[in-house]
Amino acid sequence: MEIKNDTHEIAELRKQLGILRAEKFKVENELADSKEQVRIRTEENQKLNSAIVRFRLENETLNATVRQQLTEIEQAAKANDILKSSVSGLEREKKELVSKVSVLDGALHRPDLHPADLATSLSLAVQSMQESLKQSGGRVCYAVGQLDTEIRTNLMIGKDNALTIRLPDIGETTDPASLSTIKLSLKTAPAVSDTLVRVPLLKSLDRTQAVNAVKDLGLVPETIEKPGRTHTGKVVDQDPEEYSEVSPGSTVRIVVATAEKITVPNLVNMEREDALKILGDCGLKPGNIESKPSSAKSGVIIAQSVVAGTKVDRQTGIDLTVSEKITPAEGKSLAKKTGKKQNT
Repeated sequence: MEIKNDTHEIAELRKQLGILRAEKFKVENELADSKEQVRIRTEENQKLNSAIVRFRLENETLNATVRQQLTEIEQAAKANDILKSSVSGLEREKKELVSKVSVLDGALHRPDLHPADLATSLSLAVQSMQESLKQSGGRVCYAVGQLDTEIRTNLMIGKDNALTIRLPDIGETTDPASLSTIKLSLKTAPAVSDTLVRVPLLKSLDRTQAVNAVKDLGLVPETIEKPGRTHTGKVVDQDPEEYSEVSPGSTVRIVVATAEKITVPNLVNMEREDALKILGDCGLKPGNIESKPSSAKSGVIIAQSVVAGTKVDRQTGIDLTVSEKITPAEGKSLAKKTGKKQNT
């Protein structure tokens, strides 16, 4: 009996030993796989480290190249600035040489002007200005009182100690340092005229009064109408202004205020109070107001004396017809007259 039990235990132990061997084999295989993976990863890390070292070396090489190129760019920029400065200096020297050549060339061909000729030219210029001030219809007579001027030119002493003025030609470039300044002050006597007419004060006069006042002085009236709310028919402005002195026969513009035109609004079918308010706001006023039996609503405007859209003077009276309430009998009678059925 004991032998049978021992045989059974031995079989169990062998079975467990087989299981343990299988597990050991499995573990050994897994361990071998792990070692292989470690080896592979170690090789990969070595490759990565080699790549990193190579990339660092390449990066240092690139940085050195960039620094060298930046240095070359800075040197080129400095050289460019030096060239620009040199070119600017040469251009300035060229302009100075051209200016000097122009001055010398102009001096060779420049006309000479005597002081008497200069005085004559200025005198003619003053006469031209004086003529331009003589405008017909002007308020006053103007004259050149004084002319001050400075002339930059070359002064030369010619034969017989005569002073000569040498003026530059048009467009000629001249060195300012070679020029002298001549200051001239030219005065003229004030213009005197006994034939001027003094314009009267016309404002607040009637149109006829203003026109007659202008005509009596030998002036020409020109009336201009200007719509306004006040001073209708009166002079509200004038040109030239009052008390100005003008030449005989000059035109005097007279501005006369005229009644402002108002457009008549459409008041039909409006309530009476609303229609009266609109008339007041427009600058008009109600005329005769009469009531008339009508089938329309009581108290509304059914007719107006002036057609809507017509232009009339301010404060014109507009007659109004107001609807009056009617009895049923009056409504039937009105319906018969108009040929319409009366609603009850």
